[in-house]
Amino acid sequence: MIRGLAGCHVVQRRLAVAILLAASSAGPVLAQTADPAKTAFGVEMDLTGVDLDIRNNDVPLFGVVEPANPFDARGVHFLHFNAALLPGLNEISVRYSEIPEPMMDGMWVKLRLSYREAGTFPDPFSSDDYAIDIPPAASPDGRVLARGMSTQIAVEAAMRRAHDAFAEGRGSVVAELGPKLERMAACLDMPREAMLDTTYVPFLDPSYGFALHPYDADEARIVLIGNGRFATLVPPPVTFRNPETGEVLAPDLAFFPDEA
Repeated sequence: MIRGLAGCHVVQRRLAVAILLAASSAGPVLAQTADPAKTAFGVEMDLTGVDLDIRNNDVPLFGVVEPANPFDARGVHFLHFNAALLPGLNEISVRYSEIPEPMMDGMWVKLRLSYREAGTFPDPFSSDDYAIDIPPAASPDGRVLARGMSTQIAVEAAMRRAHDAFAEGRGSVVAELGPKLERMAACLDMPREAMLDTTYVPFLDPSYGFALHPYDADEARIVLIGNGRFATLVPPPVTFRNPETGEVLAPDLAFFPDEA
């Protein structure tokens, strides 16, 4: 289940604003039997002059290193986030603030949580499908992490294992990141191998031109997300670099201890 916004939220202000997409029973409701592989869930956006941070269960959709995505000029988009959804209740939060010197005058923010048939591309805000009800299921249990030496050691050990897995190849990546891949694949009703190819193909296919850098966590600090149940290191210690373009990529990795 997603706590969704009924209708649109339109703001023209010069102050930083934080909103929570709250529960709503208004508007159409997606059938309980809807196939998540055939449905695209996301946020419709009409924005200008704003730094935007959207989070699902406190996990930033734009990334941990730079979670706020700047929209200098006007942009109208549909942000798809099926891969970030968990079974059960999902809480989507939005924070935004005005860019100091936007390309257009002032800040404009218009957001709506919505769904659409997968593979279709209707114009944002062109339909009334904005209330969402996903079949309930048990969310994964996780311990709330304490910021301390024990967490630091555990996170660094997990990141080193991930680095070793990428160095060893596809089979080791599947073994090490299996739980993450299975959760993401279940959200989209697709095979785990297909999710691996979709998410990590630049790191596994040499034709993309990226090479694994040596593990380096000397300057990294712990960042807790997911309401304290996930921990990661910033800057990321597992990175890939394209020597021809100079581009650096990092796989999205987080440490998540369950109750066991």
